[in-house]
Amino acid sequence: MKPIIQAKNVVKIYGEEPSETVALSGVSLEIGKGEFSAIVGPSGCGKSTLMHLLGLLDKPTSGGILIDGQKAENLNNQISASERKKIAQERLADVGLPDRMGNYPSQLSGGEQQRVAIARALVCDPAVILADEPTGNLDSKSGTAIMSLLESLHKKGKTVIIVTHDRLLAKMTNRIISMRDGKIISDKKVKR
Repeated sequence: MKPIIQAKNVVKIYGEEPSETVALSGVSLEIGKGEFSAIVGPSGCGKSTLMHLLGLLDKPTSGGILIDGQKAENLNNQISASERKKIAQERLADVGLPDRMGNYPSQLSGGEQQRVAIARALVCDPAVILADEPTGNLDSKSGTAIMSLLESLHKKGKTVIIVTHDRLLAKMTNRIISMRDGKIISDKKVKR
């Protein structure tokens, strides 16, 4: 399977000596096109930092991130405002909320807010969906609906990566990447 995301010897350090914090320590990882993966581990292990780097929300201190073979810093994707609005309406319908376009977040339930976040992420028709604790703070019914939505996106060919503390949730994916102390300690396929 061709990798869509590659992290190569990624290090992320916050702060400066003597009080620096090493969040990631030489992490290397490949995620193949169409995979459904979970990154798991205890709080403070580096999983959300890794997710931010894979999502290009932050830059590594050293090492590199490649997206579909291209260096992260060379990527750019823009569409017009009218096109974004049309696509946003379509994505809201995809997640079962076509009538919520004019609502504010405070007017939505927690599950609806999560589905809107997924719709927003789908506006640019990304090849990769990154979800950090996608069912956190939701009741079990809403959490199951969110996981079903992510699974349906995976079945449509999207690469889906979730970060979670929940091992049961992770077992709903096809691959579990476990982290501790800023490093990957195991990487296993899930047998379902």
